[in-house]
Order: sequence, then structure tokens, then C-alpha cells
Amino acid sequence: MSVLAGFDQFFPILLASTPIRDQECFEVEIALAGNNRLFLGVTAFENRLKTVTFQQRNSAYLYLGGGDGYYVDGKINRGFKYAA
Repeated sequence: MSVLAGFDQFFPILLASTPIRDQECFEVEIALAGNNRLFLGVTAFENRLKTVTFQQRNSAYLYLGGGDGYYVDGKINRGFKYAA
């Protein structure tokens, strides 16, 4: 998947057409990320048709924008840091 250069809007990419159940899992490899506002996470089925899902209830996202934090249930926590 790729995004046109200069595109500056949020949009979700859903990896599965059905919800993850029980102990199912998924793996994502990011080969090149030129956009500094990349979120990686999971959201509930009811958020599927929403454009911005990281600010919704029943979601959890790691913000890959310079190790800045994560969102859980629509609330940000900036006290979290990570290193690549």
C-alpha cells in the first residue's frame, strides 16, 4: 500500500474484514514510513466506518511519531517513550 506524496489527512487502513477473535493476532511490517503521523493499533468493529479511529472509545493505538505516546479509549498518554 502507498499514499500519494503530500496527502495530509488521516485515514484508517483496516487489515481484516472480520473482527479479531479470542487469541487471533496479526503482524504488520512497515518498510518505509515517510509520514510522521503513523498510528498502529486496534479498534472495535463499531469504529470501522469512522475516518478517525484513534480518538474513539474501544481503540488502542501506538503513535509512531517520534516515540511520542499512545492512545487508549480515545485518550492520549504522552508519558510513554520507546526507541526503535
